[in-house]
Amino acid sequence: MQSSGFGKSLETAWQRRARLRERTDAYRLLNGAASGTPGLIVDAFAASLVVYAYDKETAERYGDFAAALARITGAQGIALKDRSAKDEAGREEGRILFGSVPETAVVREGPLLFQVHPRHPRNVGLFLDTRMLRELLTETCGDHDVLNLFSYSCSLGVASARQNLGAVVNVDVSARYLGWGKDNLALNGLAPDKSKFVRMDSGRYLDWAARKGMEYDVIILDPPSFSRSQAGTFTFANDYWNLLEKCARLLRPRGRLFALTNFGGIAPERFRGNLEATLERSGRKHAAIRRLDLPEDFDGAGESEPAEGGRGSRPPAVEGTLLAFAATLV
Repeated sequence: MQSSGFGKSLETAWQRRARLRERTDAYRLLNGAASGTPGLIVDAFAASLVVYAYDKETAERYGDFAAALARITGAQGIALKDRSAKDEAGREEGRILFGSVPETAVVREGPLLFQVHPRHPRNVGLFLDTRMLRELLTETCGDHDVLNLFSYSCSLGVASARQNLGAVVNVDVSARYLGWGKDNLALNGLAPDKSKFVRMDSGRYLDWAARKGMEYDVIILDPPSFSRSQAGTFTFANDYWNLLEKCARLLRPRGRLFALTNFGGIAPERFRGNLEATLERSGRKHAAIRRLDLPEDFDGAGESEPAEGGRGSRPPAVEGTLLAFAATLV
């Protein structure tokens, strides 16, 4: 594709997101092949753009794409993140393609504010594909005790606390990420006494909570496809369904379980089937299971092949389109 073709795809995507930009300044501008730009994903975070390149020949394919991005969007800075190699050892360091990109910035998503790190080589700090879930949590968590596992920067926990009179517990093994979550909570002016931040392996927390007889109205399970920490190694294939069974046992009647994954090796139908089987194995019946929609800016994601790179900012390099299901239990 010549640079003129890139410009046409970009203009189309920019126009399609006009109404979305009224609600948020954090969104996916280009979603790889689904947006007509194979190998190239572009996310917007306030005045900065973050480009994920999955092809070493990106510049040759698209020409001076940074100039086109700056001209059409008015971005003050553009950062590049190399995703052309399967692991980080084969990637070049992130660099600035245009203007100036801050280390940290604050973005707006509806009534919520989040701190992001646009120049970080891996973790910007806000997964754009879970925006619909944040909106749902903001609207429906009114008097609910919420457990947010693998909480990362706690965006889902902050959304859960927005209008909630119940308690929100965010669990992660990283003190740095939990500190990030505390900053996001303060950024939104939310009372700190209603949110807890627990540094612990999520599986161990579930075991501890079961021994204590704790129960929750809402549990969010959104682990990475793969992670390694002092607590051990987590893989989707070996650990996900065991954790989900433990989650189901801690839910109160009419409780809601949000099960999410970016693991590229499972189809939506199989994921749903495994979800139903796991709930039955836990001794819980479900009143309803439904798949949550992806945001409108993830053009065509889930309709055919997974978009390149999934979330872009979450390791490991190879991930699929987000699968998110909500199960309401009896």
